[in-house]
Order: sequence, then structure tokens, then C-alpha cells
Amino acid sequence: MATPVPTPTPTPDPYAAAAASVVRIETSLASGSGVILGDSYHVVTNQHVIDRASDAELVVSYALEGEAPQVTRASVVWEDADWDLALLRLDDSLGTPIKVARKLPSIGDPLVIGGFPGVGGDTLTVTTGTVAGFELGSLFIKVDAAIFPGNSGGAALDSNGRLVGIPTRYATVGGGILGFLL
Repeated sequence: MATPVPTPTPTPDPYAAAAASVVRIETSLASGSGVILGDSYHVVTNQHVIDRASDAELVVSYALEGEAPQVTRASVVWEDADWDLALLRLDDSLGTPIKVARKLPSIGDPLVIGGFPGVGGDTLTVTTGTVAGFELGSLFIKVDAAIFPGNSGGAALDSNGRLVGIPTRYATVGGGILGFLL
């Protein structure tokens, strides 16, 4: 009897995970990014992305590269300005829920950042970087990846395509950019 050969488990692709799970959020005041969670009807984002917007103004779109975008409305389920986080409920299901990492990354770990920065146009922009450190205990993860306005609320993924943080702000330091993830 022949010994069965195990089928290799495909390595999760963080780029594919970003494409499948990151959405664009638009209000009359701002635009940013969000990440699909749970049952595909929920999105986590930064509170500053949806700040002062009414539910009637929240428009969420999702599209794989080369496809027409799917667009739906959303309502705010929960928001906290101190934590700069918000949870939205979508009127229609979009994309694939992201898997969440169970532990913090380590300094030097590679990350993939997905979002919709103004400098990247209307399509998903994915950049790479590494964990550069932590701030305020482990509240913020510092990264050397390019993070710009519009990336807020998007996804920071580990090499297995799991969510490790939400891009929230950046600082210019001596000509370089340092990003911060919640």
C-alpha cells in the first residue's frame, strides 16, 4: 500500500488578504479605509475617518483589481474617539472577513499595509515595511511602511495575511516617514 503524500497547505498571501478584505470608506467630509470583519457585514476603521458623518453619508466600496466596485451604505455601531476606532454595520455584505493575529508582531517582522491613500488613486494601494518598535506599551506599533492620509482604518497584515493593526497616523522624521498602527 502506498503511503499517502500530504497535500501542502498553501501559505496565506498577505497581498491577497488585503485585496479581499480592505474597503474604501467615503463621507461628505473625508475618505479612508476599513477592514471587513466577522460575517462580512462589519467593518472596523478609525473613528477619525467617520467623525461627524451621519449614517446617511457613509458609503463603503469594495472591488478586486479590474472589477467594478460593489457599493453599499453603512451605519455606525460603535465609535470611540479616545481609542480612534469605529465599527460599522454594512447594509450589504462585501468581501471576505480578515483573519486576526493572536499575538503582536516582533521588531523587524515584515508587514503589508493595505488602504486607499489619496496618493494612490481610487484603487487599493499596498505597501510593505517592518515593525520598527512600540509606543505607549503596546498600544501603538511603529512601522517604516509608507502610510498616508486615506490609509487610516486600513489593514496592517503579517506574513500570513492576518490583521495585526489598523494604520492610524504617520509622522515625518528627518525626511523619513514613521507610521503608527493601533
